Amino acid sequence: MQYDDEDMMAPAGTGRTAGGDRRGVNQTHEGAGYARYLRPCPSQGPAQGPRHAVGYVPHVVRASVVPCAHGVTREGWAGARCAGRRSGAARWLLVAAALALVAALVVVVVLAMRHAGGQARQGEAPAITSSATGRGSAGQDVDDRDMPSTPMSQWQRGVMPYLYQKDPAWRNEPYAGGNVGDNGCGPTCLTMVYVYLTGNTDYTPASMCALSEAGGFVDSGMTAWTFMTQGAAQVGLVGEELPAMALTVTDLLASGVPIICSMGPGDFTKLGHFIVLAGLDESGRVLVRDPNSPERSQQSWDVDTILSQCRNLWSFSLA
Repeated sequence: MQYDDEDMMAPAGTGRTAGGDRRGVNQTHEGAGYARYLRPCPSQGPAQGPRHAVGYVPHVVRASVVPCAHGVTREGWAGARCAGRRSGAARWLLVAAALALVAALVVVVVLAMRHAGGQARQGEAPAITSSATGRGSAGQDVDDRDMPSTPMSQWQRGVMPYLYQKDPAWRNEPYAGGNVGDNGCGPTCLTMVYVYLTGNTDYTPASMCALSEAGGFVDSGMTAWTFMTQGAAQVGLVGEELPAMALTVTDLLASGVPIICSMGPGDFTKLGHFIVLAGLDESGRVLVRDPNSPERSQQSWDVDTILSQCRNLWSFSLA
Protein backbone atom coordinates (compact mmCIF):
# COMPACT_ATOMS: atom_id res chain seq x y z
CA MET A 1 0.00 0.00 0.00
CA GLN A 2 1.32 3.47 -0.82
CA TYR A 3 0.90 6.65 1.12
CA ASP A 4 0.53 10.13 -0.15
CA ASP A 5 3.46 12.44 0.32
CA GLU A 6 1.12 15.39 0.13
CA ASP A 7 -0.44 16.12 3.46
CA MET A 8 1.99 13.73 5.23
CA MET A 9 3.09 16.20 7.84
CA ALA A 10 1.17 17.37 10.89
CA PRO A 11 2.43 19.76 13.50
CA ALA A 12 4.12 18.05 16.39
CA GLY A 13 2.09 18.06 19.56
CA THR A 14 -1.28 18.78 17.92
CA GLY A 15 -2.43 15.20 18.17
CA ARG A 16 -4.00 15.43 14.71
CA THR A 17 -3.50 13.30 11.68
CA ALA A 18 -2.49 14.84 8.41
CA GLY A 19 -6.08 14.48 7.21
CA GLY A 20 -7.41 16.44 10.16
CA ASP A 21 -8.90 13.45 12.01
CA ARG A 22 -8.22 13.31 15.71
CA ARG A 23 -7.43 9.77 16.78
CA GLY A 24 -6.22 8.41 20.05
CA VAL A 25 -2.89 10.14 19.88
CA ASN A 26 -0.05 8.79 22.00
CA GLN A 27 1.13 11.84 23.92
CA THR A 28 4.46 10.20 24.73
CA HIS A 29 5.28 9.93 21.04
CA GLU A 30 4.27 13.53 20.47
CA GLY A 31 6.48 14.72 23.29
CA ALA A 32 9.39 12.76 21.85
CA GLY A 33 9.12 14.65 18.57
CA TYR A 34 7.07 12.17 16.52
CA ALA A 35 5.24 14.36 14.02
CA ARG A 36 4.77 12.42 10.81
CA TYR A 37 1.46 10.73 9.91
CA LEU A 38 0.46 8.68 6.91
CA ARG A 39 -2.82 8.08 5.18
CA PRO A 40 -3.81 6.10 2.12
CA CYS A 41 -2.95 7.77 -1.17
CA PRO A 42 -6.13 9.23 -2.75
CA SER A 43 -4.99 8.16 -6.17
CA GLN A 44 -5.35 4.54 -5.14
CA GLY A 45 -9.06 4.89 -4.41
CA PRO A 46 -11.11 3.78 -1.45
CA ALA A 47 -10.63 0.13 -2.39
CA GLN A 48 -7.07 0.39 -1.19
CA GLY A 49 -8.13 0.75 2.42
CA PRO A 50 -9.74 3.18 4.89
CA ARG A 51 -8.30 6.54 5.59
CA HIS A 52 -6.68 6.55 8.95
CA ALA A 53 -3.37 7.36 10.58
CA VAL A 54 -1.04 4.40 10.58
CA GLY A 55 1.63 5.52 12.97
CA TYR A 56 4.21 7.98 14.14
CA VAL A 57 7.51 8.52 12.44
CA PRO A 58 10.32 10.09 14.50
CA HIS A 59 12.00 13.22 13.17
CA VAL A 60 15.42 11.60 13.39
CA VAL A 61 14.71 9.17 10.55
CA ARG A 62 13.06 11.52 8.09
CA ALA A 63 16.21 11.64 5.98
CA SER A 64 15.97 7.89 5.59
CA VAL A 65 12.53 8.00 3.92
CA VAL A 66 12.49 6.71 0.36
CA PRO A 67 9.89 8.70 -1.67
CA CYS A 68 7.76 7.33 -4.47
CA ALA A 69 5.53 9.15 -6.90
CA HIS A 70 2.73 9.40 -4.36
CA GLY A 71 4.51 9.40 -1.05
CA VAL A 72 6.39 6.84 0.95
CA THR A 73 6.19 3.12 0.50
CA ARG A 74 6.28 0.57 3.25
CA GLU A 75 9.19 -0.98 1.41
CA GLY A 76 11.00 2.37 1.53
CA TRP A 77 10.72 2.58 5.29
CA ALA A 78 11.91 -1.00 5.72
CA GLY A 79 14.77 -0.49 3.28
CA ALA A 80 15.92 2.62 5.16
CA ARG A 81 15.87 0.76 8.46
CA CYS A 82 17.79 -2.21 6.98
CA ALA A 83 20.32 0.07 5.32
CA GLY A 84 20.92 1.82 8.64
CA ARG A 85 21.45 -1.47 10.38
CA ARG A 86 23.85 -2.62 7.67
CA SER A 87 25.75 0.68 7.81
CA GLY A 88 26.11 0.46 11.59
CA ALA A 89 27.26 -3.14 11.41
CA ALA A 90 29.84 -2.24 8.79
CA ARG A 91 31.19 0.55 10.96
CA TRP A 92 31.55 -1.79 13.92
CA LEU A 93 33.34 -4.34 11.74
CA LEU A 94 35.80 -1.67 10.56
CA VAL A 95 36.47 -0.56 14.14
CA ALA A 96 37.00 -4.16 15.26
CA ALA A 97 39.37 -4.82 12.35
CA ALA A 98 41.38 -1.68 13.15
CA LEU A 99 41.68 -2.63 16.82
CA ALA A 100 42.79 -6.14 15.89
CA LEU A 101 45.46 -4.73 13.56
CA VAL A 102 46.79 -2.39 16.27
CA ALA A 103 46.91 -5.25 18.77
CA ALA A 104 48.80 -7.43 16.29
CA LEU A 105 51.35 -4.68 15.64
CA VAL A 106 51.90 -4.20 19.38
CA VAL A 107 52.51 -7.92 19.83
CA VAL A 108 55.00 -7.97 16.95
CA VAL A 109 56.93 -4.98 18.35
CA VAL A 110 57.07 -6.45 21.87
CA LEU A 111 58.29 -9.82 20.59
CA ALA A 112 60.95 -8.14 18.43
CA MET A 113 62.21 -6.10 21.38
CA ARG A 114 62.38 -9.17 23.61
CA HIS A 115 64.26 -11.08 20.93
CA ALA A 116 66.77 -8.26 20.45
CA GLY A 117 67.25 -7.92 24.20
CA GLY A 118 67.84 -11.64 24.55
CA GLN A 119 70.47 -11.61 21.83
CA ALA A 120 72.23 -8.65 23.45
CA ARG A 121 72.30 -10.41 26.82
CA GLN A 122 73.67 -13.57 25.26
CA GLY A 123 76.49 -11.62 23.57
CA GLU A 124 77.64 -9.75 26.70
CA ALA A 125 79.40 -10.83 29.83
CA PRO A 126 78.44 -9.57 33.29
CA ALA A 127 79.74 -6.14 34.26
CA ILE A 128 83.22 -6.50 35.72
CA THR A 129 84.01 -3.02 37.00
CA SER A 130 83.11 -1.59 40.37
CA SER A 131 83.98 1.94 41.42
CA ALA A 132 83.59 0.84 45.03
CA THR A 133 86.44 -1.65 44.74
CA GLY A 134 88.53 0.46 42.40
CA ARG A 135 88.77 -2.30 39.83
CA GLY A 136 89.13 -1.74 36.12
CA SER A 137 88.21 -4.08 33.31
CA ALA A 138 90.65 -5.98 31.19
CA GLY A 139 88.84 -5.14 27.96
CA GLN A 140 88.02 -8.71 27.00
CA ASP A 141 85.68 -7.72 24.12
CA VAL A 142 88.67 -7.31 21.83
CA ASP A 143 89.14 -7.34 18.09
CA ASP A 144 90.96 -10.54 17.15
CA ARG A 145 92.98 -9.11 14.26
CA ASP A 146 96.73 -8.64 14.38
CA MET A 147 97.40 -4.93 14.91
CA PRO A 148 100.94 -3.78 14.19
CA SER A 149 102.02 -0.98 16.51
CA THR A 150 104.36 1.97 16.02
CA PRO A 151 107.82 0.36 15.63
CA MET A 152 110.00 0.67 18.70
CA SER A 153 112.61 2.47 16.60
CA GLN A 154 110.15 5.37 16.30
CA TRP A 155 109.33 5.68 19.97
CA GLN A 156 110.33 9.10 21.25
CA ARG A 157 109.53 11.50 24.03
CA GLY A 158 106.65 13.86 23.35
CA VAL A 159 105.11 11.66 20.63
CA MET A 160 102.31 9.32 21.64
CA PRO A 161 102.88 5.95 19.91
CA TYR A 162 100.14 3.67 18.62
CA LEU A 163 100.44 0.48 20.64
CA TYR A 164 97.94 -2.36 20.29
CA GLN A 165 97.40 -5.28 22.63
CA LYS A 166 96.86 -7.50 19.57
CA ASP A 167 100.31 -6.76 18.14
CA PRO A 168 101.86 -10.12 17.18
CA ALA A 169 105.01 -9.13 19.08
CA TRP A 170 103.27 -9.62 22.44
CA ARG A 171 99.63 -10.61 22.01
CA ASN A 172 100.20 -14.20 23.17
CA GLU A 173 102.24 -13.33 26.27
CA PRO A 174 100.45 -14.45 29.46
CA TYR A 175 98.51 -11.95 31.53
CA ALA A 176 95.66 -12.04 34.03
CA GLY A 177 94.73 -15.65 33.42
CA GLY A 178 94.72 -15.15 29.66
CA ASN A 179 97.09 -13.21 27.44
CA VAL A 180 98.05 -9.66 26.60
CA GLY A 181 95.90 -9.69 23.48
CA ASP A 182 92.75 -10.40 25.47
CA ASN A 183 93.36 -8.74 28.83
CA GLY A 184 96.18 -6.26 28.42
CA CYS A 185 94.49 -2.98 27.50
CA GLY A 186 95.39 -1.26 30.81
CA PRO A 187 99.13 -2.02 30.78
CA THR A 188 99.26 -1.27 27.03
CA CYS A 189 97.81 2.20 27.72
CA LEU A 190 100.29 2.84 30.52
CA THR A 191 103.11 1.78 28.17
CA MET A 192 102.04 4.42 25.63
CA VAL A 193 102.00 7.10 28.33
CA TYR A 194 105.36 5.92 29.65
CA VAL A 195 106.97 6.16 26.19
CA TYR A 196 105.40 9.60 25.60
CA LEU A 197 106.70 11.02 28.87
CA THR A 198 110.15 9.38 28.95
CA GLY A 199 111.06 8.32 25.40
CA ASN A 200 112.38 5.08 26.90
CA THR A 201 111.98 1.68 25.29
CA ASP A 202 112.61 -0.51 28.32
CA TYR A 203 108.93 -1.26 28.84
CA THR A 204 106.67 -2.86 26.26
CA PRO A 205 103.04 -3.91 26.75
CA ALA A 206 104.29 -7.43 27.61
CA SER A 207 106.74 -6.26 30.29
CA MET A 208 104.20 -3.75 31.66
CA CYS A 209 101.71 -6.59 31.99
CA ALA A 210 104.31 -8.61 33.87
CA LEU A 211 104.86 -5.66 36.22
CA SER A 212 101.14 -5.39 36.85
CA GLU A 213 100.78 -9.07 37.64
CA ALA A 214 103.86 -9.15 39.85
CA GLY A 215 102.62 -6.13 41.80
CA GLY A 216 99.23 -7.70 42.50
CA PHE A 217 97.24 -5.34 40.30
CA VAL A 218 95.31 -8.17 38.64
CA ASP A 219 92.09 -9.67 39.86
CA SER A 220 90.02 -12.27 37.97
CA GLY A 221 91.23 -11.27 34.52
CA MET A 222 91.05 -7.55 35.26
CA THR A 223 93.56 -4.76 35.71
CA ALA A 224 92.84 -2.89 38.94
CA TRP A 225 92.43 0.87 38.85
CA THR A 226 95.18 1.10 41.49
CA PHE A 227 97.62 0.14 38.76
CA MET A 228 97.16 3.64 37.29
CA THR A 229 98.50 5.22 40.46
CA GLN A 230 100.53 2.71 42.49
CA GLY A 231 101.69 0.76 39.43
CA ALA A 232 102.60 3.98 37.59
CA ALA A 233 104.76 5.02 40.54
CA GLN A 234 106.87 1.87 40.05
CA VAL A 235 107.97 3.12 36.60
CA GLY A 236 108.60 6.72 37.71
CA LEU A 237 105.24 8.25 36.83
CA VAL A 238 102.67 10.12 38.89
CA GLY A 239 99.11 9.14 38.19
CA GLU A 240 96.39 11.43 39.59
CA GLU A 241 92.69 10.70 39.54
CA LEU A 242 90.68 13.42 37.82
CA PRO A 243 87.11 14.68 37.98
CA ALA A 244 85.12 13.96 34.84
CA MET A 245 84.91 17.62 33.82
CA ALA A 246 85.29 18.64 30.19
CA LEU A 247 87.18 21.87 30.90
CA THR A 248 89.66 20.10 33.18
CA VAL A 249 90.31 17.41 30.57
CA THR A 250 90.72 19.77 27.61
CA ASP A 251 92.99 22.14 29.56
CA LEU A 252 95.30 19.28 30.54
CA LEU A 253 95.39 17.86 27.02
CA ALA A 254 96.10 21.32 25.58
CA SER A 255 99.07 21.52 27.98
CA GLY A 256 100.46 18.18 26.74
CA VAL A 257 99.38 16.13 29.76
CA PRO A 258 98.31 12.59 28.80
CA ILE A 259 95.20 11.00 30.32
CA ILE A 260 94.05 7.38 30.63
CA CYS A 261 90.31 6.64 30.86
CA SER A 262 88.55 3.54 32.10
CA MET A 263 85.57 3.28 29.76
CA GLY A 264 82.19 1.66 30.28
CA PRO A 265 79.88 0.26 27.60
CA GLY A 266 79.41 2.54 24.63
CA ASP A 267 81.46 3.52 21.60
CA PHE A 268 84.66 1.86 22.81
CA THR A 269 83.55 -1.33 24.51
CA LYS A 270 80.69 -3.64 25.42
CA LEU A 271 82.18 -4.49 28.82
CA GLY A 272 84.93 -2.17 29.94
CA HIS A 273 88.17 -0.88 28.46
CA PHE A 274 91.13 1.46 28.92
CA ILE A 275 92.03 4.13 26.35
CA VAL A 276 94.53 6.99 26.18
CA LEU A 277 93.56 10.61 25.54
CA ALA A 278 96.60 11.85 23.65
CA GLY A 279 95.78 15.48 22.86
CA LEU A 280 93.48 17.78 20.88
CA ASP A 281 93.13 18.37 17.16
CA GLU A 282 92.80 21.80 15.52
CA SER A 283 89.07 21.93 16.24
CA GLY A 284 89.46 21.03 19.91
CA ARG A 285 88.32 17.44 19.57
CA VAL A 286 90.10 14.70 21.51
CA LEU A 287 92.74 12.48 19.90
CA VAL A 288 92.48 8.91 21.19
CA ARG A 289 94.80 5.91 21.33
CA ASP A 290 92.60 2.84 21.66
CA PRO A 291 94.78 -0.26 22.22
CA ASN A 292 92.07 -2.43 20.68
CA SER A 293 91.14 -0.43 17.57
CA PRO A 294 93.21 1.29 14.88
CA GLU A 295 89.97 2.69 13.45
CA ARG A 296 88.89 4.45 16.64
CA SER A 297 92.46 5.63 17.11
CA GLN A 298 92.32 7.45 13.77
CA GLN A 299 89.22 9.43 14.76
CA SER A 300 88.87 12.56 16.84
CA TRP A 301 86.20 12.52 19.52
CA ASP A 302 83.91 14.95 21.31
CA VAL A 303 85.08 15.29 24.91
CA ASP A 304 81.53 15.07 26.28
CA THR A 305 80.96 11.79 24.41
CA ILE A 306 84.05 10.31 26.06
CA LEU A 307 83.24 11.58 29.54
CA SER A 308 79.65 10.34 29.34
CA GLN A 309 81.01 6.78 28.95
CA CYS A 310 84.00 7.15 31.28
CA ARG A 311 84.08 5.40 34.66
CA ASN A 312 87.34 6.91 35.89
CA LEU A 313 90.34 8.82 34.53
CA TRP A 314 93.86 9.75 35.48
CA SER A 315 96.43 12.31 34.35
CA PHE A 316 100.14 11.43 34.24
CA SER A 317 103.42 13.24 34.67
CA LEU A 318 107.00 12.40 35.54
CA ALA A 319 107.74 11.86 39.22
